[in-house]
Amino acid sequence: MTGAGSLGLLFPPCLPLILYAIIAQITLKEMFLGGLLPGILLVAMTAWWGTRLSPVAGEKRGFDWNEARKAMWVAKWELMLPLVALASLFAGFATPVEAAALTALYAFFVEVFLYRDLNIKRDATRVMSECGLLVGGVLLILGVALGFTNYLIFAEIPAAPWSG
Repeated sequence: MTGAGSLGLLFPPCLPLILYAIIAQITLKEMFLGGLLPGILLVAMTAWWGTRLSPVAGEKRGFDWNEARKAMWVAKWELMLPLVALASLFAGFATPVEAAALTALYAFFVEVFLYRDLNIKRDATRVMSECGLLVGGVLLILGVALGFTNYLIFAEIPAAPWSG
């Protein structure tokens, strides 16, 4: 199960692909399309491997489609999250920043009004401060990486004779 967690890095809307596309000046559509086929192949192989080798003595063998259907129905609002981001982005309705804001608004709406897991008065400030810390950490890493990249380019280190 933990090995399958890294498969999410191949599918939109994942942060590493977006950051790489911005730094490398590649369109998001190209990045997402580039990761789609390898991602689907790896998910299929992981699913096959898991269903083939997972049962231990006494457990039912095989994949239960009814159980999967029930689980997908329970998670329908979470499964819509990437669709909101991708539809707004690829339909030309929003820029990447606006699509991210729209997706965050959708997630906030689902948690507050549909699931009622968050109380606006009690939890909103805590959630927003945690989000601010997370975004600040990502921006700090991105800023340092960009600064170091610009230093390497300015110092012409990749073109130096000792660099190979």
